[in-house]
Amino acid sequence: METKELKQLITVVEYASQFHGGCTVNLKAEPAKKGFAIGGIVKEQIGNFSETGDFIKKYMEYFEQGYYIGTYEEEPRQIVFDVIKIEQDAFKAIKLGIKMHQRSIYDLNHNKVILLPSPQTSGTYTQKEAYANQKADEIIAKLKKENYA
Repeated sequence: METKELKQLITVVEYASQFHGGCTVNLKAEPAKKGFAIGGIVKEQIGNFSETGDFIKKYMEYFEQGYYIGTYEEEPRQIVFDVIKIEQDAFKAIKLGIKMHQRSIYDLNHNKVILLPSPQTSGTYTQKEAYANQKADEIIAKLKKENYA
């Protein structure tokens, strides 16, 4: 990525984080507009605006593969940075979020946070999969009942 493009990307991420509470953008500084944003691909990094470029450079290989840069402002001038996967299917997104120990995923279609239960941490792989499937089904049913999904 060229230095000029990186500087523009850093500016967009910092501006969106500071004045809009956060962002989910690709390397071209284009916002994710639809689907479900799931974090936890790497460990979240908490920092300040001056660390935006370092975060992007550190995880460039992910962003070059199509993952998004995700941020939200935790406290004034303090940003949480994350590598974000965008999934179009609600069931798959919820299940992945549960398995990745995420507290929530973000529905870009409706600008809504979907809270997730804690994953099952004991048992066989099959039991953990069944639990994630069951919880994803329950969340989808609840969203449909609310005329949301």
